[in-house]
Amino acid sequence: MKWLLSVSLLLVCIAALVAADTPADCRYEKILGTWEFSLGPAGSDNTIDCNKAYQVEKKIRITLQEPDVAVDEQGRKGFWTVIYNQGFEVNIDGRVYFAFSKFVKDSSGKVTSICNQTLPGWVHDDAKYDPGNWGCYTGNKIQNAPASASVPSVESHFTLSHEAEQKRVNTMYRPDHAFVARINKSQDSWRATVYPEHSGHTIGELERRAGGR
Repeated sequence: MKWLLSVSLLLVCIAALVAADTPADCRYEKILGTWEFSLGPAGSDNTIDCNKAYQVEKKIRITLQEPDVAVDEQGRKGFWTVIYNQGFEVNIDGRVYFAFSKFVKDSSGKVTSICNQTLPGWVHDDAKYDPGNWGCYTGNKIQNAPASASVPSVESHFTLSHEAEQKRVNTMYRPDHAFVARINKSQDSWRATVYPEHSGHTIGELERRAGGR
């Protein structure tokens, strides 16, 4: 469970600050369903620019279920989480996928969210953030979740022990300035930034502010 704690903690730390800058509005219920991820070549480091064209080498399908279960075509289970209403992360089979939800802006500045697609995102080994086996991918939702989707029992998906969960939520938030800089360097359609008002809060406080438990 140590790797689960470290990965989820890092993503919460990064995402709680960065993701609120995109104009997309794609909430939890819009992300539920089966997604096809189109993956480019792996083997890069975390400076990879996923806005540049790349050749798709393979495609995988992952179903995102309530409350946070990810299941791939081979039946392997992982977990997933939305990042505010801006994007989502999937951790499954030793790989982490993160992308912002797609949006378009017309000449008047009106924004339309396209919640069944993602912008080009990043994929890497779950234990190697910097450097690591990084690549790019895009996601397209090919099937919505059933309207009467049931919530699986806690035994059917990853959970943290009470002690580990308390440690996670009580950890102080620390902004990742390097990650923000890499996002801004790799594209110019929007600007990520750091919000000073998030400093001095724990991960649990930020999750509750975002509508979490």
